[in-house]
Amino acid sequence: NNIAPPTIVFATNAAQVVAVVNYAKQCANTVVIRSGGHQYSGLSSCKKNGCIQLDVSQMEQLEPIGGSFDINVGPGVDVNQLTLFGAGTQRLIVSGTCRQVNLGGNLQSSGDSPFSHIAGHGLYQTKEFDLVTADGTLQTVTPQSDLELFRAVSGGSPGAFGVVTRYRIGTLPDANFPHSSGFAKYVLARRGSYAKMHKLIREFERDTDYRRNGVIGVFLRSLSLNVTTDLLENARPLFGSETHYFLLTAGYSGAESQEPWGLDNSGTVTPGSWFAKYVSRILAVIDEDNLAPFPLSLAQVALNNFPLSILYRAIGSNDWDYTQDFGFAGVPVKSELSDAALEKMDNEAFDLIDEGYDIILSFVIFYPDIGSPEMRARVSKEQNFKMLYDIWVRYYSEDDDTTKKRKNLQKKADKAMIAVKSFIPKSDLKKGILAYTEGNTNIKSQWRKYYSKDNYNRLRQVKKRVDGGDLFKTSFTVPPAH
Repeated sequence: NNIAPPTIVFATNAAQVVAVVNYAKQCANTVVIRSGGHQYSGLSSCKKNGCIQLDVSQMEQLEPIGGSFDINVGPGVDVNQLTLFGAGTQRLIVSGTCRQVNLGGNLQSSGDSPFSHIAGHGLYQTKEFDLVTADGTLQTVTPQSDLELFRAVSGGSPGAFGVVTRYRIGTLPDANFPHSSGFAKYVLARRGSYAKMHKLIREFERDTDYRRNGVIGVFLRSLSLNVTTDLLENARPLFGSETHYFLLTAGYSGAESQEPWGLDNSGTVTPGSWFAKYVSRILAVIDEDNLAPFPLSLAQVALNNFPLSILYRAIGSNDWDYTQDFGFAGVPVKSELSDAALEKMDNEAFDLIDEGYDIILSFVIFYPDIGSPEMRARVSKEQNFKMLYDIWVRYYSEDDDTTKKRKNLQKKADKAMIAVKSFIPKSDLKKGILAYTEGNTNIKSQWRKYYSKDNYNRLRQVKKRVDGGDLFKTSFTVPPAH
């Protein structure tokens, strides 16, 4: 119901953004900002008279900054452009996992990926940004110039404080990671296998070698044919009529001098090395459950000296088909899911698959707290959860009414996640995240679901200072303090 704005303006530079903001202020309009990507339910849009949707998706500045490894990026640059640029310039640029998502909103909400625990989220790479505030001024905001505003924009309440027209973000050169390595493999999805592999991954992420040597967080998903990566096109013919797969990825950042696979000069893998031992146990589950059309060996997955920027492109980002409706439910937890909760998540997902639904069942391991000292200083305790568990539900029938179908999909996703959450102690749950499909989210009445009281009040004070008249307003932006 929120996808029919009476006025849409496409801005291509900061001067045009200032002009739109000044016009809206003079005409008592509100402004909703859209960069393009993750807000499937239309929360970056509006329908009422007097509302302007300001689209910044055409602001696609992308250039290195001389004398540093930093880059300037516009809010319209997407993750696909960013990973290609990173691979071409031999640097890791941490952002999100979905290639079609633009950075404008992505760097105000998370930018999470399997690389998050070694390099932090995408938003933690931001060093400064240019912001057009409600009074029509363009200012450069840094932690030194205005720490409260900097933190509020970087993850506080996307779109609430002004229009970002440029980000300066840090990157990590491949040369700093000479031993980076990794793999990505598709295997068949089977009931019970998700829980088994997840338990192993959970065991290894507790290991001190795992943390010390910079293992890149593993993505494990149940996927459909409508989700693709660079590797899936070649994998599809191997599976015949099967349509559901696990995408299993693992990587090593190479920050230490240790070679992770235990490869000798002849290319032979030594299973006794810590990373090879980890991967070999995952492969044992794949073999035991007949998930691969042919046996997988360590030699097949060991890729020596795989540059970190290429690794991010290959295993850290995906292409998604956004043409279908789906429901999403997620839960961030402080430590990890119990065996019972993992098994419940496994069964809930495959029950829905048996009903004819598509499931994208994923988790991301986060360790922002063990990155560099600079990273640890910037990470908010509110965001420092260890894992995020998701259930995404899709159905591809074109016979149903779209609105009815979407509501049913959301209901299916919520019901599955509620069943999983019943196995998680309340003390282990963290504050929620703004779900992509929750079209009825209203921060004013539901703020306790997403913020601590102190943080919510601080955000409202920042909002009052830079936008006391609530010019930038949606149902999920924080209101100004009274």
